[in-house]
Amino acid sequence: MGTAFKKAFIVFIGFIVVLGGILIGVIQHFSQYGSLPETIQMVDFSGMLVAVLGTCILSLVSVALTFWLARAWISEQPELGERIIRLALAISISFIVVFGGLAGGLIVLRTLWTIGFF
Repeated sequence: MGTAFKKAFIVFIGFIVVLGGILIGVIQHFSQYGSLPETIQMVDFSGMLVAVLGTCILSLVSVALTFWLARAWISEQPELGERIIRLALAISISFIVVFGGLAGGLIVLRTLWTIGFF
């Protein structure tokens, strides 16, 4: 493997580790309230906007890193270029769906809390 692929792969793994660390930090921060309804109560409209903005930024970063990794991999193995691009596209769409689902889920839970469902 070439150095470009190794660098791209290390950055990609680093992104996933940082993302996991942020998720664990947020869970630990909000777990002090004890229950899900109390945690949801702490999220206001500005919190939802930050969640949506964070989702957009994470989606852009994940797509950029995925295609950077694919480009580095294609430079190493040009005969697999088309398959690598298809794989990168599938991974990017998966990231967008996952991050969008997290932000959408937060908005739905907060809306249900507001109308008194919980």
